[in-house]
Amino acid sequence: MNDRSDSLDGEALRNSPSRVEAFCQELRQNASHSIATNMSCDGSHLAAVVRLFDRTLDASSTKTINSTDIDFELDPPERIGRFTIHGIIGAGGFGTVYKAQDDLLHRDVAIKSIRRRKSKANASEDERLLEARAAARLSHPFLVPLYEVFQDEDSVYLVSEFCQGPTLAKWLTEHPGPVPPQTAFELLVRLTDAILHVHERGLVHRDIKPSNILLEEAASTSGSATWTPRLTDFGLVRDLFDESEFDSQVRLIGTLLYMSPEQLLDTELAHGEPCDIFAIGVVMYRVLTGELPHQGSDGLQLITSICVKQPRRPRELVRSIPRDLDAICMRCLAKEPAQRYASAADLKDDLIRWEQGRMVKARPQSRAERTWHAVKRSPIESGLLAVIALLVVASLLALAHSNRKLAAERSSLQVALTDVQLSERRAVAAEQDASAHQAEAEASRTAAVKTAYLSDLRQAYTAWAKNDRAKALNIAGRVEDYATGVVPIGFDLKLLKSRALHGWHQCAAYSSMISEVVLLPSQDAAAVADIDGTIRILDLESGEVLREFAPVVGTRMFALAVSPDGNTLAVGRQVATDSNWLDNLNEVHFIALGDHATPETIKDLPTTVESLAFSPDGKWLAVGCRYEPIPIYDLATGEVIETVEAPRRNEFITFFPDATRLLTLKDQFTPVVASLLPQTPDLVVPTDFLIETMSLSADGRWLVCAFAHETFLRRFDLESEDLSAVELRQSYGHAEAVAVSPDGQRIVAGMRNGGIVGWDLSDPAKAGRGADEETELPFWNYSHLQILLNGEVSQLALDAEGRIISGGEDGSVAISSLDPVPDSPQIVKGKTPNAVLAVDGRQAFIANASIGRVQRIDTSSFNVIEAVADIPDFSVQTMEISPDGRWLAYGDLHGNTYLNARDSSILNMTHVAPPHEGFTPPVVSVGFNASGDQFFSLTRGGNWLILFDMVSTTGLNGSAYGVEVDRQEFPVANRFATLLGDNKILLFGEFVSTFDFVTRETKVIDRVNTSAAGGMCNDFLRKIVYIASQDSRIRSYDWEGRMVAASDRWDSQQPSVSGLEPSCITLTPDRRSLLTGGIDGSIAIWNVEDLQFVGTVRAADEQGAISHIGVSEDGKVWSYHQRDTDGKFPQRGLQIMRIQ
Repeated sequence: MNDRSDSLDGEALRNSPSRVEAFCQELRQNASHSIATNMSCDGSHLAAVVRLFDRTLDASSTKTINSTDIDFELDPPERIGRFTIHGIIGAGGFGTVYKAQDDLLHRDVAIKSIRRRKSKANASEDERLLEARAAARLSHPFLVPLYEVFQDEDSVYLVSEFCQGPTLAKWLTEHPGPVPPQTAFELLVRLTDAILHVHERGLVHRDIKPSNILLEEAASTSGSATWTPRLTDFGLVRDLFDESEFDSQVRLIGTLLYMSPEQLLDTELAHGEPCDIFAIGVVMYRVLTGELPHQGSDGLQLITSICVKQPRRPRELVRSIPRDLDAICMRCLAKEPAQRYASAADLKDDLIRWEQGRMVKARPQSRAERTWHAVKRSPIESGLLAVIALLVVASLLALAHSNRKLAAERSSLQVALTDVQLSERRAVAAEQDASAHQAEAEASRTAAVKTAYLSDLRQAYTAWAKNDRAKALNIAGRVEDYATGVVPIGFDLKLLKSRALHGWHQCAAYSSMISEVVLLPSQDAAAVADIDGTIRILDLESGEVLREFAPVVGTRMFALAVSPDGNTLAVGRQVATDSNWLDNLNEVHFIALGDHATPETIKDLPTTVESLAFSPDGKWLAVGCRYEPIPIYDLATGEVIETVEAPRRNEFITFFPDATRLLTLKDQFTPVVASLLPQTPDLVVPTDFLIETMSLSADGRWLVCAFAHETFLRRFDLESEDLSAVELRQSYGHAEAVAVSPDGQRIVAGMRNGGIVGWDLSDPAKAGRGADEETELPFWNYSHLQILLNGEVSQLALDAEGRIISGGEDGSVAISSLDPVPDSPQIVKGKTPNAVLAVDGRQAFIANASIGRVQRIDTSSFNVIEAVADIPDFSVQTMEISPDGRWLAYGDLHGNTYLNARDSSILNMTHVAPPHEGFTPPVVSVGFNASGDQFFSLTRGGNWLILFDMVSTTGLNGSAYGVEVDRQEFPVANRFATLLGDNKILLFGEFVSTFDFVTRETKVIDRVNTSAAGGMCNDFLRKIVYIASQDSRIRSYDWEGRMVAASDRWDSQQPSVSGLEPSCITLTPDRRSLLTGGIDGSIAIWNVEDLQFVGTVRAADEQGAISHIGVSEDGKVWSYHQRDTDGKFPQRGLQIMRIQ
């Protein structure tokens, strides 16, 4: 593909202004052309297009305006990465395509080298990778698949399948003239199917042409040889889901003679799926007629032909072209995008209709034509009708010609039998073809589901990292629905769900919006009700339903309150007197929560009961009716003892602790504390903002207001003379519900987007720096954010322990905490440098420097079972469990290597490393081979490698002990190693090398320095080693020491840090994911197949590095260990979690 550019200034057209004006006028007169209103006729862009047409030597090459020529070298390199180059397939402005041999997989591939533009800023790298990212989203038998992508300082390399066949352009050159309609159909329907797949992935190719269509020989449905198209070259693809790179300027992108009018004259934002439909039409015209549809002696005439003039119909050039195929082609070539096929699916459907002899949508048929095509489509049925007609005629002639009748019948039966046999053979062939297509469809479906799985998984982890747990769980549920039965559900998705569900409860959902949430006094429970009248008592510890009151038929609930003793619920409800709810009765009904009598129902209230409030002693009940004064009832007598004026809807009323004051609204901007004592004035709280909701602390001192059109909240001190206020700031939307702790220091707000924002006014770190300049109020920043509900938070409550009960407009209910919930309890106190998890997940081992022992932990109870025997001068730094889970090896700073059986407290072996320059070097790594019958230790200083064999014995508490069988000192330091078998070991340190214990030969494989790597893990089945490198990348190596792949840098969560140094790595049991721990305390998950970052599992807390991550072999238990290397923070140590 050529990428040419010209510095175009419009000079070519300024010499012929009349031609330009004529073209513009002709374009505007075409009223159906939507581009005419957007096109500017100042000549600048048109000059660029015309000049590019005039000066082009090859009209089939790809053209762009405002690009830069890049010189390229035709002398191919001998190798690129692990690929051996066999020659150049093609070269152009974007890069060079080589034929190569994959030395690892032993297959021929095509490598497209896209050179980096040194003149461009780093932001242009995304343009170089656009083709690769588009191809990675595609998987279709008629597209050339992308195998992998890698890059170096000079180029980006795209590795794809190598196709043997010629391009369609070459084949058409070698076979001039029209192509038979049936052959053209088989080519075009496959090409359209490929484009349909591209469009379904949100992409537009924008460069469909014969030279981008590779041909492979295949058998047609008739059994003869035919060509199968394979569409390639997505260098000009447009991602419809990502408009970040496009602006409103007009750029010419595509191949000139295959461009649609909007590609020539309109902006890239108009380059949609109709562009590809038009290009298919040009290819179809070229195949059917042997000519291109648009002609012109110069550039302007050619543009006019493309944008204004209708091409000659294919049947005018080749009379043998069927009318329906002619109509399909002309519809694809419509100037107006809306007049073309609405989608590639519609085009494919019309092509299949033509091949099956049915009426196509591009050309409606007369009744006679439909009848004729029906006969052609169903020859057996039509033949049988003809036979019946012949039999009728023969029966009329039978009276005179009986012998002829018998012969005619025999002949007719023979014909029918032959037709049946032929039909049977066709049915068998069709069944076989359908089975083959079904297998292809299943493979495509699996590939598509796998791609969608990873894409959605990354979105879910992103939502989790942003505290949007509701979205993360929704995506996870959607992935489980479409992936189950197609691809395995991996540990990655199970881990996400476990993390998203940790620390809160999803309670049973209601059928309608949650209208009330009230805490039950002196109980660990809350009453939650929806607008339909269902009331449930929920346990705040477990989220379980303790008790449920079903709704009463013919009633709707609008208010709920609980008595101070927690024994009575007051329910404000409507009772319908007709089926249309046009005439209702309003009342307050009482429900007993214990064994005691309830007050009589308060009936005949004037309007809807919007709110209810018990007095502190439980003897009175204030009833807030819509737009009516608030009556206060004596519950013993049922009489009204006081009335408070209130002109509003009365959605918020609350008694103060002294029962002499009632909080309500004076107007929509002003809360008022109404006095119930004579001669005592009311307290007015001006806010100047429209109040959405408000809440009063239990001690009556603190009033919190949320506003309808403001994102901030305000807390007022009702005991101060000036009603001093504090502004509570957040930027996540408008609050619909608010709750305040009993002491008024902790506040939560429920948002319209389902989020819950919290403020802790006892935390000085969140206080603003001085008062706000505009409001002159001190302000407080939020300290808590979580999104647990899918819809708007409609109700909220906060208890003294910081537990939040939230209800949503969709009927969902969640119980969460304002305080961070730890992953697990603190298991062991003291300084613990490292820990490991047993293979079966039932036990964990932790090195406790405070007591000088390695302790054994039960992962179910978190209890310390026992400790391994005392280790003098304890300084264990590295630990490893054998693959079979039976043995624990560890090394310390004093050169000691220890071994003990997993279930024993006795040391089976203690070994001291040889001294080096007067001191014993520390052990930096220990490890086992795949079978667990050998292990090793590495030292730093002296650089010793010591090999041990497991020797069986009956004299110790274990089944074996370790015996040194070999040692080797190296001139360079090694950090990690893998025992390969055959007396060889793979070493990672200042170099990547192998050592042969028999020949004593050290072979350097790679000079990449991994001596400061954070961790290593092994895939013994695939024979792959994964290294968490100090340059923030993950690298994979085969057991020959050759690097297989490398990830991008692990980005730190700190904006000022470009890369995060990993401190450990582990492979998940399904071998599909890697978990890495960072020096900042974060944990991430990666996809093994492409080493791509999937998401964050644990956010950074800057309180110490993650020294270990472990996952049990059944994937149901996982752990991590965080150490405080600086001693600045309380060490979290070992954390153990379970996955359901």
